[in-house]
Formats: sequence, C-alpha cells, structure tokens
Amino acid sequence: MNARPSFTPGQHLPNSTAVIPAGGTGTRLWPLSRAQHLVTPGTTPTRPATGFGYIEVGPPLGLTGAPEARHVEVFREKPAADLAAAYLRGGRHLWNAGIFVVGAVVLLDLLAASDSEMASLLRAIAQCPESLEAQWRGMPSIAIDHAVAEPAGRNRRVAVVPAECAWHDVGDFASLAGRASPHGSHPWVRVLGDEDVVMAPDSTGLIAPHGDRMVVSLGLQEVIAIDTPDALLLTSPDRAQQVGAIVNLLRDMAGEDLI
Repeated sequence: MNARPSFTPGQHLPNSTAVIPAGGTGTRLWPLSRAQHLVTPGTTPTRPATGFGYIEVGPPLGLTGAPEARHVEVFREKPAADLAAAYLRGGRHLWNAGIFVVGAVVLLDLLAASDSEMASLLRAIAQCPESLEAQWRGMPSIAIDHAVAEPAGRNRRVAVVPAECAWHDVGDFASLAGRASPHGSHPWVRVLGDEDVVMAPDSTGLIAPHGDRMVVSLGLQEVIAIDTPDALLLTSPDRAQQVGAIVNLLRDMAGEDLI
C-alpha cells in the first residue's frame, strides 16, 4: 500500500482547527498526491513579508477535479524587502507554508532523483525496520524542502494549490509577538509568561520573562526581551530572523549549556 504522509512544520499556526479545512483544499490535496506529484498548499501573501519563502506559480496542471492546481515554477528563498514587494504586486507568488503531501513510493522516487544514497538507505530501513535506530545516526540532517521539494520543482513534479485558511509563521520572536497577550497595565507590550514580573512603562514590543526575576523596560520601542535562567536575549523585530545565527555561535562557544 502506498501511504501518503504529510509534512507540517511545528512553528506554523493556522486560524483553523485544521491546517487544511475538510471539504476545501484538503479534499483536493490527497487526489493530487496520487498523481505522482509532491503537493503543497500555498498561502496568498497579505504583505511584502521578508521572513517567509515564496512559491512562484507556474501553468495549470490540467487535472480533473482540481482546476486550480498548478505547477510550481520555482521555490524562492526569503527575499529582500523590495523583491517581496514586487512579488506582492505581481500576483504570481504564494507564501511557502512548508506543508507537503505525497505518496510514500513517490517520495522515495523523487528523493532518489536527487540523492540516491539516502533513498537507498531509507528503502533498506523499510525492508528491515529493526535497523532504524542504528541507521538513523548516520542519516544526514536535511529539510524536505531542500532534499525533495526544490529538485522536484525543477523537474515539474510539484503541484501547488491555494490554501483556504489563514496562516501564521511563528518561527521567530517578531512573528510570535502578534500571537502573545498584551500586558494588562502596558498594553503596547506583549508578554509570553507571567505579566506580574514585567514592568514596561512607555515601551512597546515583546517580553518573555522566564528567568525568575523582574524584567523592566523603560521607554524602549519595539524591544524583544527573552529572559531565561541561563541567558538574556535582547533584539529588535528587524533582527529577529538572525537569532538562529546567535544560537549557533553560542553552541560553538558553550556547547549545549546555553541552548
């Protein structure tokens, strides 16, 4: 049996009880995944976001039952502000939600086209599940986007369907601020944690107090303060996407103790 797994990033938050609502996009993704394609829902951009990847939409697939399904022309990395604005004006780009549905056999075939060694290893594990633990340690760590989606897109093997749910990427602290609760006494500050240990007169931004102490922001605008017992992070929304680089630097300096 050719199972059809789906891949969904953990940092995405839909405005729905289901990532893909039943009776809408979801009912069309599964049939498309049987058509030898990797299938992904794309979200219509509402602003020129620089923190998301984009999908450049190609011509229609012409499949019965899914007239809106189109080829993926190319996956675009996170753009600069001017390019993101051009994507928004042009109307040919969707946000890449990083969600994929594909038949297991098709997935391995697509992977084999770009990385035959990894595909062979996975097939061997499927034949002998008891070997998973031993084999897994030697597996390369790579996102499905890079290992499968981008190479398959270049070969016209990826289909995109417009998603029918609102979607938020909360993969950085600036994005997460929009989902946090406002402080009861300082409503322009969002708090992730106990607001009783936060004072923020004349401030705006996001504060996450988890360091067992009072956090005070006096007159700071658009501050992002993440306080933990081991480290204090201070940044701004325009630099929030660079936190990952700091995490890697700390890992190189102090191992996993501060991560």
